[in-house]
Amino acid sequence: LNELFRAAHSVKGGAAMLGLNSIQKVGHHLEDCFKLLKEHPVEIDHQLEDLFLKGFDALKELVEELQSPYGLREENAAQTVQATEPVFAELERYLHQRMQSGATQPPATVPAPAGKTGAELTALINAVLKKMLELFKQGDSPTGRQQLVAFCN
Repeated sequence: LNELFRAAHSVKGGAAMLGLNSIQKVGHHLEDCFKLLKEHPVEIDHQLEDLFLKGFDALKELVEELQSPYGLREENAAQTVQATEPVFAELERYLHQRMQSGATQPPATVPAPAGKTGAELTALINAVLKKMLELFKQGDSPTGRQQLVAFCN
């Protein structure tokens, strides 16, 4: 969870440095939610997982548009961010609800999809986000955009 928090923080910072405000904003939301989860661990359930994935999907959509021939258009980016605001609001509400309901003890093991352990998935996500950050730091290019899309996929 610490690695996910740091990765979201790094993506947020890299996007801000490049003036990619929409990516920075989504990264910030993810960072805030990971921080809540880090400070107040709760059992991960399907709804929580689904909400985090919707947030990540928004980030993926923005990066894919960045890769497109027209780049990340401000009006499209603003629409994507606006569409995700309710998702992040719901995610934060749900996290607070779970914290207040006493579901603050994580299970001994969290089942991981597709035969991967939680540690393996965390390492994979962290590695991909670090590579994405490196690409953000290099600036915008068609090759960089293609690599970002490949990482998202």
